[in-house]
Amino acid sequence: GDDGAIYLNSKLVVDVVGTYTCLLKLSSDQETFIVNAAPMFETMRNESALTISASVGSRVQLDCKLLNSLESRIEWFDDHREVFRWRDQSQPYLSIRLGDCGEMTFSCRAKNPYGIARRTFIINVRDVNITAITVPASTVAAGAKISLRCIVERNGYSMRWERNQSVIGQSTTGNRNLTLIISNVTPSNEGKYECIAWRNDCTVKSSVFLNVEVPPRIEEYCPSRTVHCSKDSLELTCKASGYPLLQVTIKRKGFLSSVTGIHTGLAVYRGNVTQIGNNVFVCNAKNRQGEATKACHITTFSAPRFVNNFLAMLVRQGRQVHLRCHLFGKWLLPITNVIWYEGSIEKKEWNNKQTVSWIATLADHLKEYRCKVTNLCGSSIRQFSLYVT
Repeated sequence: GDDGAIYLNSKLVVDVVGTYTCLLKLSSDQETFIVNAAPMFETMRNESALTISASVGSRVQLDCKLLNSLESRIEWFDDHREVFRWRDQSQPYLSIRLGDCGEMTFSCRAKNPYGIARRTFIINVRDVNITAITVPASTVAAGAKISLRCIVERNGYSMRWERNQSVIGQSTTGNRNLTLIISNVTPSNEGKYECIAWRNDCTVKSSVFLNVEVPPRIEEYCPSRTVHCSKDSLELTCKASGYPLLQVTIKRKGFLSSVTGIHTGLAVYRGNVTQIGNNVFVCNAKNRQGEATKACHITTFSAPRFVNNFLAMLVRQGRQVHLRCHLFGKWLLPITNVIWYEGSIEKKEWNNKQTVSWIATLADHLKEYRCKVTNLCGSSIRQFSLYVT
């Protein structure tokens, strides 16, 4: 740019790490800039541990290569005791020939002016191969039968199964395999199982992780009050159980739109249901083990309605006057209150009547009457104008 600056913009820090040199045209002047960050390993996340299994007498190579080696140095430690150190990246590896059977721990520490990164290597050195497997699979449905098998390639070893450092199965010396059977798997059986084989001062290990999946089940859905007024907002919550985490969907029958909860076991529908009558909302929960469905029937009622909210009535003197406050429609809740007015004055003697009658006189000419009808969903008013001839 004209201001003599360059701007580095990247989502990945390693894309801009490096050395930059500014050269001025028609001049021998130059300036160098270093863009760097805390150390970052190439093959694994910082602060993570890598477990390696290898045989006695073999050679392993530990990798601590950095993405940004600029200004960095690496220190190697054996069980927290420093054994090697160098200040450049010419040799970011440590090569070790393994001796006796057992467990060894090495770690490397990368350091530059902007931070420190560590990595730990746990090496299981064994003189025999050991294999742990699950039959029929490592992922099973609740209620299934599962076998955990541990096999050692040579005789002369004692064996045991452990879970959470507790022994759950053991064999005598001389067996080459040990099988643990779980007849009716439950979610409580999920977890890591470790097989340990030992002879004299040598111990070898192998582990498996058992995943238990549970078919979906709808635990909670549909409110206890299934009567709904068209003017009110509706909230439906569908809660489901099962493992792994579920996809739960609430869909209104006859409508394309739906509400879905992913990996939460929960879906919530909120909205106004203005369509009068029976409305069906279906909740569906599913995972790899199947699906469960439950319907919720919501009956939507309306506020009181009249065919005509205003009536002009012509009546002859001496004839019967009938004012009717009857409602129109099918989906109506029972009337809770009827109030009559003559002009602005309440006619208490007419209250709670849907029809009132009397003999017309000339004194009734041009009078205005109103009835207000109320139920749980609201109220409505009908007005009468009376003309007497």
